[in-house]
Amino acid sequence: MSQSIPAFEARGVSKSYAQTAVLKSIDLTIERGEFVVLLGPSGCGKSTLMRCIAGLDDIGGGSFKIEGQDVTNAAPAARDVAMVFQSYALFPHMNVADNIGFGMRIARRPKAEIAERVLAAAKILKIEHLLNRKPKALSGGQRQRVAIGRAIVRNPKIFLFDEPLSNLDAALRSETRVEITRLHRRIGNTMIYVTHDQVEAMTMADRIVVMRAGVIEQVGAPLELYNNPRNLFVATFLGQPPTNIVSASVEQSSSDALVLRVGNAGRLTLPSINGALKAGEVIRIGIRPESFSIGSGAGIVPVTVDLVEQLGNETQIYCRLDDGQSLTLNIAGQINPPVGSSLDLQIAPEQIMVFGADDQNLRYSAKQ
Repeated sequence: MSQSIPAFEARGVSKSYAQTAVLKSIDLTIERGEFVVLLGPSGCGKSTLMRCIAGLDDIGGGSFKIEGQDVTNAAPAARDVAMVFQSYALFPHMNVADNIGFGMRIARRPKAEIAERVLAAAKILKIEHLLNRKPKALSGGQRQRVAIGRAIVRNPKIFLFDEPLSNLDAALRSETRVEITRLHRRIGNTMIYVTHDQVEAMTMADRIVVMRAGVIEQVGAPLELYNNPRNLFVATFLGQPPTNIVSASVEQSSSDALVLRVGNAGRLTLPSINGALKAGEVIRIGIRPESFSIGSGAGIVPVTVDLVEQLGNETQIYCRLDDGQSLTLNIAGQINPPVGSSLDLQIAPEQIMVFGADDQNLRYSAKQ
């Protein structure tokens, strides 16, 4: 049985502005119907990649395919993609219905078809009661729905979203994020979504593409990347509060176990990493804030409490090891240890990440 043709393929794609390389040999395959999020810090190349996919920017090398057709040099209109920008880009003198149907009118589609598809899109987005209003009479969230509706009526092969929620307040961001996810499940089109917000990526994506400095660092399902990051950058970029990164010294490295000294008094025993480390080495380990528990017994790490934040469902504790290194803890429930008091922390060995000199997660490599 032949495999289905992917919705999108990028092979060896590069892009430079003057002497600055913005995209460096990007390879990416997206299957039909996937919701893929391009995630990374500002300047990592994610929006540039999106614009190149749309045909708004030319690439310096490599190729693009959409559903098996080479579109590397195709005009934007010939790529059958629809892009939703950070700015709504609505025509202020047109009402909602005319804004949504504008592209179809330019394409000289019959009036009856335009009216039918505009109403269908408005019903999907629950804005049919707004069709006669002008953009100035709409809230930010409603304007964003109109911009999405303009893309829906085209029924493109791929939807492209370039940080569409960044102009909304926190409550509207959350609400619209859920609406876009529901929209994807309802219409099933392939969607590529750009954001620097890890919450959007974790909650919306089928797969996340983590980018840094024009390079794809890792691609995978949200929990796959969260639980098994390839390197230190991915480990610290995903998760809020960020992963704790602390120095540790190797006391023992054998085929049976890896024993680490953390601070002056903490001692942790992890599964072996097959001789990748030597006794006496100083390495970095990563521990998610929620991976700690407060207890006593073997394998504890003592800390001193600096600050406690009560969040209702959880308690966030800022503390330090006896050698001064900082840690952030997320403890379920409501506790209130006094500032300056000592706590004994326990950490599940399987939840500790170990990073080599090249910042690669050695435990990730051990699992492959």
